[in-house]
Amino acid sequence: MDVKRVVQAADAFLDALGVPLDDEARTATARRVGELWCDLLSGESDDPSRYLNGGFGGEFHEMIAVNDITFHSVCEHHLLPFYGKVSLCYLPGEAGLIAGASNLTRVVEVVSKRLQIQERLSSQIAQAIEDGIGAAGVLVVVRGTHFCMTMRETKDTGSCLVTVASRGVLTSNSDLRREARSLIMDDFRSDSDDL
Repeated sequence: MDVKRVVQAADAFLDALGVPLDDEARTATARRVGELWCDLLSGESDDPSRYLNGGFGGEFHEMIAVNDITFHSVCEHHLLPFYGKVSLCYLPGEAGLIAGASNLTRVVEVVSKRLQIQERLSSQIAQAIEDGIGAAGVLVVVRGTHFCMTMRETKDTGSCLVTVASRGVLTSNSDLRREARSLIMDDFRSDSDDL
């Protein structure tokens, strides 16, 4: 990323909106905004599956779930934030490789730090896990609150968008999918006010 150009663009953007930047409190606003946006979109050119390093361990063939990974992202339609929780479940593949919990959190972070829509975010997380450790199946559930809904015309502050993405046997095998959903969806029902 070209931080200098992003800062210049932030300055031009604020100037075009008629926002005065010449008082002492605002002289560094364009720089701070530019640096912030470089961080918010730092996942654009990153491959999230690389953080799984091909997995580790081996010989583990039971389902694994991680609930309530916090994410923050930016809507590609309005450049407004959306945020929420990701819960995921995967079944290791034939090699029995597993992912470290902190590595799964890093995958969510990288995918979130892009201009996104929630549906694609869910799908990219699932794909990264499948690719990164050769999982036999993946199920990802994302619950998000979108500022483009809560700040704009509708001002709908109570809604939550839920998206689901699945891969492999957690798409095709209804019994395994049911088991995976129970591991992550029960948690959402009991803690739905935590978003």
